[in-house]
Amino acid sequence: MKLFITILLLLSFNGLYAQEASTKKISYGVEFQSSLLSLNQEDGSLLNITNTLGTSLSGCVFITLNESLSFKTGLSLNQRTIRFKDYSPVFASDIAHSSGIDEKASWFQYDFQIFYFGIPAQVKWNLSQNKNHLYVKAGAETYFKISSSEKSHIFESRKKSSELKGNLDGFSSILLIAELGFGYEFSLKNEKQFYIESVVEHAVNSVFESNNLVIENNSINTISLISTDGNYYNFGLAAGIIF
Repeated sequence: MKLFITILLLLSFNGLYAQEASTKKISYGVEFQSSLLSLNQEDGSLLNITNTLGTSLSGCVFITLNESLSFKTGLSLNQRTIRFKDYSPVFASDIAHSSGIDEKASWFQYDFQIFYFGIPAQVKWNLSQNKNHLYVKAGAETYFKISSSEKSHIFESRKKSSELKGNLDGFSSILLIAELGFGYEFSLKNEKQFYIESVVEHAVNSVFESNNLVIENNSINTISLISTDGNYYNFGLAAGIIF
């Protein structure tokens, strides 16, 4: 995967600088993306990782290489949310005399929110020369972590009982994201273009610094151990306008 991304970037920049300055056209755009994050889970029945939504807003720069190819870069602001449920706590109300212990009646819930800014390097290939056309996009984006926050709660017998004061500072500061997209672009008035595309993203490295996360519940002096490789997939839908 890393070799593929390296070759793709080299080809992109080679094509970018190989063109004569007179043939280049630089356009600018704005893009919004909403996505569903899927995080790989490696451990046990008492842990659940919930797929959650993410959003991003991008300012884009498009450099036309030829009639079919263009290079896309810019700057993006990305928000990702991850929810963990740890079903290890057991309360007296979780025990029924007839059926025994309901192992998933109570849990610790951790909601993490992470913000990144990103710099994309992508190649876009138009599948026809028509003003309204399909296209394929491929490339990579480097994410730099800006901030992260956490909200934690105890749910006792499926009812929220109290807030926890958790402690986790284990997010990677840099992520490399491989991206593949397929979309449709059509012309608007005044030489503007509008596009909509489906996107698949994969984190080449882990969103966490360690595969084994230890979350300290300072309020009740317990810990939750979460095992995950942190290499998430993101399935998104993006829309944008090119000026």
